Amino acid sequence: MPTDDSAITKRSTRKRPVSCHFCRSRKLRCSRRFPCPNCTSRGISCELYASQPPETVSEDNSNSSTDITTANILARLQTLEDIVLQKNKQISTPDSNPVSNDLLAQSRSIWGEQHATEDARWLQLECSIQQMSSVIEPDNAIFRERSICQIKECVSILAQGSLIVPSEDLTKCFWVPLYQESRCLVEKYVEDLTYLVHVIHIPTVKAIVDHLYRDIHVQKRPNPSHIALLSSIIANTLHLWTRQDSDKWLSLPVDYANKGAFMWLKATIDLLDYASQTSGDTLEGIQARIIVSSLICNLEGVSPRYRSLLMTAIASARELTLHKIDYQEDSSNMDSPTSGTVEAEIGRRIWWYLTATDWVLSHWEGPLKGTYIINPRHMLVRKPSNIDDTDLIHGTPIVERPMEYPTYVSYTLQRIRLGELCRELTDRTSIFGSEKLNYDIVLEIDKKTHDYIKGFPAFFQLGGGSLRDIEKINPKVAPGILTQRYILNTLTYAHRCRLHLPYFARGSVNPNYAYSRKVCLEAARAVICAERIFEKESISFVRTRFRFAGSMHCLSIAIIIFVLDVCLYKNEGHDKERKREAADACAILQKAKNDSSIAARLLQSFMQVIRKHKVSINGMSNASTDDGNDINSIPDLGSITMEAAGALGSPCYGSHRLVAEESPLNPQGSYWDGITQTFNSGTETIDWNALFLDLEAQGLDGGSLF
Repeated sequence: MPTDDSAITKRSTRKRPVSCHFCRSRKLRCSRRFPCPNCTSRGISCELYASQPPETVSEDNSNSSTDITTANILARLQTLEDIVLQKNKQISTPDSNPVSNDLLAQSRSIWGEQHATEDARWLQLECSIQQMSSVIEPDNAIFRERSICQIKECVSILAQGSLIVPSEDLTKCFWVPLYQESRCLVEKYVEDLTYLVHVIHIPTVKAIVDHLYRDIHVQKRPNPSHIALLSSIIANTLHLWTRQDSDKWLSLPVDYANKGAFMWLKATIDLLDYASQTSGDTLEGIQARIIVSSLICNLEGVSPRYRSLLMTAIASARELTLHKIDYQEDSSNMDSPTSGTVEAEIGRRIWWYLTATDWVLSHWEGPLKGTYIINPRHMLVRKPSNIDDTDLIHGTPIVERPMEYPTYVSYTLQRIRLGELCRELTDRTSIFGSEKLNYDIVLEIDKKTHDYIKGFPAFFQLGGGSLRDIEKINPKVAPGILTQRYILNTLTYAHRCRLHLPYFARGSVNPNYAYSRKVCLEAARAVICAERIFEKESISFVRTRFRFAGSMHCLSIAIIIFVLDVCLYKNEGHDKERKREAADACAILQKAKNDSSIAARLLQSFMQVIRKHKVSINGMSNASTDDGNDINSIPDLGSITMEAAGALGSPCYGSHRLVAEESPLNPQGSYWDGITQTFNSGTETIDWNALFLDLEAQGLDGGSLF
């Protein structure tokens, strides 16, 4: 066992690092004097690369230890002197080895040019990068906690003195729930919701919550971006609160929680605005924008507010240089996460979520259709690793799982591929619609989409096994995988419907487009099949799926396909089966309207559009109209069941048929008979494209972004 003196002597013989930690990590030329100019100019701490600074030998060491140390130093100095003298000798006699001299001169030239280039680039950055001005400061703010049931307003304004005071005397107070309440709400989000928009690292988020509450307890100002992230999680969690959650997590009344979601949503937007003025752009701020924007999309669709949050998140991500995380030579931003770290992996999740969303939006109706912001040639970011959050640990290598292994990120990787397909279609479509998309291109993109679906991992296939089957592989993510399977299939098949919808009606008069009708029907049946399979699962998301605009949008696409098929292809045979398909789809919507205002609005909008085209529907006279009749008075469509997956030979349904059970108002009765009789009188006068666009205008304009 070495003595303390010998240990000190051993440490004292270590080499002094040739550069500081920052210069080594950025591959910059270091002066080797501390603090070095690179760190001084950037206002950061200049630290030695070694874990501890070099230590001097204690005066109490024995004479033998001192002699050994001195001998080692003298031996090293002699070695260095010999090397220098040998190099000088080679330079002074060029004829002895002309090749070595040429190489030495060339290396010196390259060395000088490299460092001159680095200096020029550094000076250019110093002239270009600007910091936030201290002159433009936001109002004062404090952060306090109280029981969530006592928080009536998340933001309060505290004034000192009289009621009329100058703005500098105003203090904004942001309220947060008690620590244990916040932990419960975060756990609920992690267990049931993070699978939908997984741009976080669960252990990091929990650590952030713990840290911000420690700051509040010691009356230290917490990072506003951290509070915004917590608030965005609370808003999403309360929006999907159920009675089961009151029993499991917190004793919150469901109505109180659901209404409180709007208060926390508004508070998140206020916090994000405040954080952007104080702490600038942070990973947590971008995560908060993404999470709260997903809630806004469920409430409003792809609204101006949603698009604004998305665009701001993309701009903030660029400020943090997330678009070039894996560009190793970049040193323009000190806050950019270093490749290979947990922060870099979180950055990849954030960047690729924003990228896929941007590309998917380019294919949906609205102001952004036909355009996207993120150019794949202007980014250098590897796709996220297929790894569970519990395996992504600070300080350990990232070991990626194979694609066949289900993880938190499995859906994210598939969604990225869908975004790439949308971008490819956008690149080949005229933005102004002056040139019609060549049908051959539609068929080409459709084939790629079909291959993409066939390439889903086994656990994402519609017949990919039950909850127990997935638990045998990875029990940590099994419930989330079922939710992701439902989302991925309905979203992808709805995308395929939209791709072929412009050619669906043409197939009734032009056999060249018959394939589009076939694809639309198969895709619509797959959407309904996914819904019927998923509703039998005993997981939390089943109870709240209709509160997602994406679910409603995909179902509405399927319904429109079935209705068009019944009306346009009335002489094709299998009339009863096709009517039952349409009735089955509408029965889902009828059930969903109790939980979703979008479902109720769709039923109402459908009737408004039909009447707009001067069509009367027998059996639907009690439906909601502009006169104020209640949508709830629509007759019950009856109880529709499926013996198994199967209708009209679709791969989703097999060889079985939909079966309509006996009910007071069987789908074969007046409801669909009225529709058929009406459209039989003259379908050629109906503008189906206008009908579909009108339905979108009623609030279903591309909400299926998940």
